Amino acid sequence: MSLTDPLALINDFKKSNLIDRTILALIFLLPTLSMSVRHWLSGIFSLLALLSIYYLFTQRKLLHKEERFLLYIFAAFLFSFLLSATLNDWTPNSFRRTGTELKYLLFFPLYLMLRQYMSLRNLLLHGVILGGIILGIQGIYDTYFHPIHRAKGIYGSITFGNLAVLLFSITSLVAIQEIQTKFKLYLIFSLILSALAVYLSGTRNAWLAFFVSFTFILFLSKPIDNYKHIIKLFSFVFIFATILAVVISATSESKILSRATTAINEISTISNENSTVELPPLKRTSIKFRLERWKVALRIFTEAPWFGYGAGNVGIHINRYVKEGKAHPDLYDLPSETGIGDTWSTYVDSLVHEGSFGFIILMIFLLYPMYIWLKLRKYNYLTSSIGVLFTLNFMIFGISENPFISDNATSVYLIFLAVLFSSLIHAKYAAETEKQ
Repeated sequence: MSLTDPLALINDFKKSNLIDRTILALIFLLPTLSMSVRHWLSGIFSLLALLSIYYLFTQRKLLHKEERFLLYIFAAFLFSFLLSATLNDWTPNSFRRTGTELKYLLFFPLYLMLRQYMSLRNLLLHGVILGGIILGIQGIYDTYFHPIHRAKGIYGSITFGNLAVLLFSITSLVAIQEIQTKFKLYLIFSLILSALAVYLSGTRNAWLAFFVSFTFILFLSKPIDNYKHIIKLFSFVFIFATILAVVISATSESKILSRATTAINEISTISNENSTVELPPLKRTSIKFRLERWKVALRIFTEAPWFGYGAGNVGIHINRYVKEGKAHPDLYDLPSETGIGDTWSTYVDSLVHEGSFGFIILMIFLLYPMYIWLKLRKYNYLTSSIGVLFTLNFMIFGISENPFISDNATSVYLIFLAVLFSSLIHAKYAAETEKQ
């Protein structure tokens, strides 16, 4: 199933009622101004969630077994949070995390609503393509006019870079499939500008996700007779993106490449005891600071290995270790004792906050959709491939950040998951119905 022509989607949109039009429009608009308008992502999620409550009581359709299991996993994910927080007497940190956990609860009615619309995948993909163009333009503007001279958007370079990788990955798969018939100029523009946005973000984890994603793109695409078209496409994209990056670097005050040099120096110094490179104090480093924080967090995990210390409480215990002389003084952070509390890693967070029980549930939470993308691949190559890259990207983002406690990242994750998962499930059962 290829990407539906925009004119066909517009005609379907015109035939819909007001509520349906609102839902369709919100899905299309979600990726477009994500880093340009404050509360764009969370606002759209909230509007869709409110509409889904209405649908919960008015329309019900039988769930397929894959969908039921997905919702069971979400229930287990929420239960893990509640259990660890309750066992640790609900600290202020845990209460602050309930706002994010509420979004996972709202996924239930949200999924039940979105699964009823068969055109959502195509609307979302068109929004992704447009979003890549806008993100690149936003990145160029920020690099020239923002004080830090990096692509930052409304919520910071990390979120910006991660989203740029996601949009580039998805658009690449669409372009490869659509290019069998003809080149589409707006797809090329989106690829060039979203690739540029990844670079201009200066986010090293996004750079890693970009290179990992690109190595998977050709393998995930449906077999194509002539790979010369693909080579021409990406050669063209990377040549122009590189030219733009060089021009912008030369004509702005950006020092993005220095971030790569700093990262390489930190890694080589950490891995080589005899290195002569002198690093700044721990609190002014990036990779070394994270590694030190993770090392202490894993020691804390061994004190409560089964159900953890409760969501958001890792900062309290890292500070305790500093006071006891068991951790580097630069790790002390007083605001973390009443804040959202995290270690800048999804996986380390899970071990400390929910223990082994929560970590196992987290991995099922991440890997079950991956299993479905691969198992149902024959029913729709494009949706399956996009699903694999979508999950893979979030798993990479989770190495040095925790997108699953971020309001904006969770909005993207939950809506994309609902649309892609329901689309692939629909493709499977529609194909099986035709055989009967």
